[in-house]
Amino acid sequence: MRSGLPLLFSLIAGTALSADPVDYANDVLPIFRAHCVGCHNSEDAEGGLDMQSHDGLVKGGDSGLALTPGEPSSSRMLLMVTGKLEPVMPPEGEVPLSEDQIATLAAWIEQGVPGPQGEMPVTHQLRIPAIKPAANIDLPVTAIAFSADGARQAVARF
Repeated sequence: MRSGLPLLFSLIAGTALSADPVDYANDVLPIFRAHCVGCHNSEDAEGGLDMQSHDGLVKGGDSGLALTPGEPSSSRMLLMVTGKLEPVMPPEGEVPLSEDQIATLAAWIEQGVPGPQGEMPVTHQLRIPAIKPAANIDLPVTAIAFSADGARQAVARF
């Protein structure tokens, strides 16, 4: 069981956790990616819970809803993260969430579990250098066609 009595007391007492809005894409999703999405994703949703997207998370899993918008003290996910409900998450041997991360999730739940606003940020982007070809080279052939008699050909390049 994890420490965090001040946080748990505030959850149980129903006191306001944060006046600042919690942003799903910048504040919540990074926590899920670091601690949850490895097991709870769209390809392998353990317990039927897909935490890779806001829609999947709000839908819940095999045990029902993971979140109760506006009610952090009765949200299954938060109870599991704080060790108040079995199974404790993340599982034994994995890095537990910090008190700040738990407080962020609790504030987000208290604020009604708002989803992403606008486009989601690109999380994985290939870093490929821009290499421009020399001006005096022929571009590669991307398609070729021959006439029926073989006397003519058509070549396509970018």
